[in-house]
Amino acid sequence: MKINLPPKVVSVLGRILQWLAVTAGCFAWWMAMLLLVSLFTVNVWHVTFEQILLWSGVLTAVSGAVYAGVMAWRARAGG
Repeated sequence: MKINLPPKVVSVLGRILQWLAVTAGCFAWWMAMLLLVSLFTVNVWHVTFEQILLWSGVLTAVSGAVYAGVMAWRARAGG
């Protein structure tokens, strides 16, 4: 069974999957960076793993929103 979707739908689905992949990568990057910072500042910054997860989620949400804005800007500009 083959489903024929209009090219516009395929394009939008591709952009959504691209955004999800980049956002997942951003979460991994923020998590790694915050874990490294917590190791380097172990005597100064007293943080729990749950706080690192929370901060990673917040920073990922900001990064994802900015990336969605960039993708919308590029789509609007025709790029």
